[in-house]
Amino acid sequence: MKRFFIFFSFMFLCLYSFSEDKKIAILEIENSTSRVIDTKFITESVQMEVVSKKYFTVVERKMLNKILEEKKLSLSGLTAEEKAAQVGLLAGAESIWIGSVTMLDDVYVITVKSLDTKSGVIEYADQVYCKSESDFLDVIPVLVERLYRKSKGENVEKFTSKDVKFKSKTDLTSTHSGNEEYSIGYKEGMLLGKKSGNSLYFIGGCLIPYGLGLILPLIFDPQVPLEHTIGKSSSYVIGFTAGYKKAAKDANFGMAMVGCLTQLAFYVVYYVVVIATAANSTSSY
Repeated sequence: MKRFFIFFSFMFLCLYSFSEDKKIAILEIENSTSRVIDTKFITESVQMEVVSKKYFTVVERKMLNKILEEKKLSLSGLTAEEKAAQVGLLAGAESIWIGSVTMLDDVYVITVKSLDTKSGVIEYADQVYCKSESDFLDVIPVLVERLYRKSKGENVEKFTSKDVKFKSKTDLTSTHSGNEEYSIGYKEGMLLGKKSGNSLYFIGGCLIPYGLGLILPLIFDPQVPLEHTIGKSSSYVIGFTAGYKKAAKDANFGMAMVGCLTQLAFYVVYYVVVIATAANSTSSY
């Protein structure tokens, strides 16, 4: 009876230890491309996917940011991976995920590695790829699922485009447009985006000649404020992102237009003054 009790207790402890959630931290994905990419949105999407699937217990990003600020100087001299491991350890995480977005032949490649915070050793890693930024929302769930399976020691085959069904922007809109969460997110994104005109576009409109400052808002996408999307549904996030980017782009274009008109007004006044001065000089003779 005593042996049975000891055996049962041992099995219970084993099962408890294996079922206990692993605590991980996720650092912001780095942008290693020459393009402007909203890596905060990618990182938050990865975190939301992990949390929603209940794969691991995730350290709050505010805590990570606080540790990064406090330990910025004391961690100087270490490699990027050593710093990440130290930050994860200070946050009480067993593992920390670090990643990057790179480009290869016009294809985005997202790489994520999991480091053991005590040893700094890479536990597992994976890569996924897509052809456009609008496909990030499609590949991130696949990436997180693959990383989770690898964390369990499963043999995962190399990623191919057949592993995910990529949706176009039209597909995304049509899929969520009838959804109430999407509509709410879109409206709230529009309202916030209208107030988010960047004064840098006004300055660009003032300084860049021939009205070329109007091109700037068309080239650069506005950064989506992620604090408004944390804890929201995917439909809300997609709607908010679409609404915010549309309204913010219009606001930035308006800023650039005002800048260009200011520049034009300056030149008009300048040439009027020059012509008037020349006319007065001629009449004095």
